Amino acid sequence: MHDMYVQFTLGLAIMLGDSAFHAFKHIVTNWICKSRNKGTTAVISSGTDNHHDHLHRHIPVNAGPLFSDPDHESNDIASTNCCTDTRIRNQNFLNELIPNKVAIVGVVALVAVAAISLPILFPPVKWYYVLCMYAIAGPVAFSRAHVAGLTDMNPTANFGRAAMFVFGAWAGVNHGGVLVALVACGVMMSFVSPASQLMSDLKTGYLTLASSKSIFVSKIFGNMIGCIICPLIFKYYRSHYRGFGGPKSPFSVLMAPYFREGAIAGLQGYKGLPMYAVHFCVAFFIAAIVINIIKELLPEKVSKYVPIPIAMGIPFHVGGYISISFCIGSLILFLWRRKNRATADAYSQIVGTALLCGEGFWVLIESILALVNILPPACATFLPGQY
Repeated sequence: MHDMYVQFTLGLAIMLGDSAFHAFKHIVTNWICKSRNKGTTAVISSGTDNHHDHLHRHIPVNAGPLFSDPDHESNDIASTNCCTDTRIRNQNFLNELIPNKVAIVGVVALVAVAAISLPILFPPVKWYYVLCMYAIAGPVAFSRAHVAGLTDMNPTANFGRAAMFVFGAWAGVNHGGVLVALVACGVMMSFVSPASQLMSDLKTGYLTLASSKSIFVSKIFGNMIGCIICPLIFKYYRSHYRGFGGPKSPFSVLMAPYFREGAIAGLQGYKGLPMYAVHFCVAFFIAAIVINIIKELLPEKVSKYVPIPIAMGIPFHVGGYISISFCIGSLILFLWRRKNRATADAYSQIVGTALLCGEGFWVLIESILALVNILPPACATFLPGQY
């Protein structure tokens, strides 16, 4: 189990380092741009009156001979249309930003409610534990949203396990450390997971020109309804099924023993990890920042061959086998762009979406076949050899 915890902590260190760099870069870039342009952002102009003029004024015009290659001309048109489409999406997305005051008031209200209610529900959880949980959950939620925006992966449970080590060791064995660790895991996951889900919804809204404010408000109403319906469903099942959630129950909670073992292991803090595990985490965190700095300083022709730290951190969570799939997909996209870059940029996301949907559809078929006890026609088993 210690090796598993070392594996996901190294992945978390890489992701946090990459997210910290991009957050700092975004803040500095916008601050410099606002100081130079007096209120405009680094993404797109804030004016909307001359929107189409603004778009055409910033679209690059490729000067060339009167009679050019039709394939090259079509690539230029596709590139120009793609640029125009991106600018329209940016303008539509940025027209309905959530005010900073609303975000701050919402977070303060959430923390206040949690700081009052959680110590009442779980006496070992002190109010200052809750404040520290949410103080850590904010930057972690940004990192999780950053990962979701780039990879669509879900390492939320690993962020919760890392929180168990911190707060379980802080509370200690004699002060309900196991319960505190489990509550910290729940708070971290309930704070971080909606951030990643909202990022996925905003990505869909960005591509479909939907209102970002409407998506956010719908998400709030959905969470409010879930806070009412989920406890009622839990109470219904618990009152109608004996041993609900136990190993012999038809509705067993399979991951509960693993989280409890993680909470018990977290009582020792990072001392329970193998030697030099924390040193490696710090080294990987710094390495992610250094790689990003090198990637920013190098020219574009060279920087595209520098690995992305987020992509390096994903195999630590999912497993090394996913690197093979990444390599095959990257090779196909690389060859496609060398043949026709405009077509590859226009249709690569559609192809990727089709592959994801196809794999998800096969999981559904596989589940149906498992329910009717249909076995595959061939099965290979590898046994250890005897010497």
